[in-house]
Amino acid sequence: MKKLILFLLLGLLVISNIFSQGRNGLYSNVNRSTGSLIVSTGPYYCFGDANGSPLQNSIINGTNWINSIGFRQYFPGNFAYKASVQYGSFRNVDTSKRNFSSDAQVLGLTVVGEYFIHFGATPRYNSYNHHAISIFVGTGVVNSTMSYPSNAIVGKASELAPIFPFGFGYQYHFSNELSLGAEVGWQFSTSDYLDGFHPESFSNYPDILGGFNVTLAYKLFGRRGFLAN
Repeated sequence: MKKLILFLLLGLLVISNIFSQGRNGLYSNVNRSTGSLIVSTGPYYCFGDANGSPLQNSIINGTNWINSIGFRQYFPGNFAYKASVQYGSFRNVDTSKRNFSSDAQVLGLTVVGEYFIHFGATPRYNSYNHHAISIFVGTGVVNSTMSYPSNAIVGKASELAPIFPFGFGYQYHFSNELSLGAEVGWQFSTSDYLDGFHPESFSNYPDILGGFNVTLAYKLFGRRGFLAN
């Protein structure tokens, strides 16, 4: 797990460094872009094969959450990409006699494309576009490591699988440097083992991660203009 964490962080740093060279004028096609550090946290759930509702556990009692740290490159024309390393904890409780219960620790790397619509400016009163809504879609990879209660069926120990995140969000820009927002998103997996189980007799769909995040963005470099009217 430690090696995987280091690998994902290294990948994020490499991606961020490649695109951030625009601030030094090394790539003419991105020298008008903006680079920002993004951190986020919030309740997330693994919709898998357990019969019980994942909503019966939450971030309040220490599970069913995702934290992430990432880098966003914002280009002229309202398009951006975001690369993030995420870490989450999920509890799956089965209320049926099958007892497909597990605790999963999830570590992943995602890269998404984003499109923003900025609004709220009133030139007559010299106010600016403090608001923005966005949509995003992308791809990534996730590693899930499971543990099981003593009385539960023991499933798979770990699973590495591609994921495909998408969703929408809102941001409020306090200034050209700082913004606070929220995102609602889903991550569709190609695997049915993110919770450790794949009961072939009735499981027809891969596992899905989904939930809500609060995001904080701080501009590291680049052009001004997010708030221009």
